[in-house]
Amino acid sequence: MRKSEQRDERYRKHEAALQAQVGDLRHQVGTLEGNLAAGRAEQKALSAQLEREQGSGPRKRGTDYAAACEARAARRRRIGSLVDPT
Repeated sequence: MRKSEQRDERYRKHEAALQAQVGDLRHQVGTLEGNLAAGRAEQKALSAQLEREQGSGPRKRGTDYAAACEARAARRRRIGSLVDPT
């Protein structure tokens, strides 16, 4: 084989290896784009769910907060009566 033929053969092998890498990278990019799209869709769905659960306006601290405080105080009374039954 001549030197030029050997060089051409090396270039062809190198080009084939690079083409394989390009194919692998395109596959990886497609996978990552799919994961990104899924993440964005999940974030959008969770945001919508959070808005539905909180209501459309700003969250009110009134009744919910008072009810939570009362429930916490009731739990403390029950726990206290279990610890010190006097």
